[in-house]
Amino acid sequence: MPWDGFAPSTRDVKSGALPAVYTDTAKFKEGQDRLRNEITRLVAISESGDEDAVKAQILAVNKVCNGCHETFREKQ
Repeated sequence: MPWDGFAPSTRDVKSGALPAVYTDTAKFKEGQDRLRNEITRLVAISESGDEDAVKAQILAVNKVCNGCHETFREKQ
């Protein structure tokens, strides 16, 4: 769902997205896939009840989010 706002039709809408979102679509898609994978792992790990493992996986999800923002989002 977070990527619905990055359809080609939104290219000219003012946002914090860099042009690379629309020009480097393979890399943007790779970031989406990595985030989905890490979130899927977070869900599975959270079901284990292992608090330390959950915390570690939350950090992994955050790392993927930040990596994509570094590449595809204007600096704030």
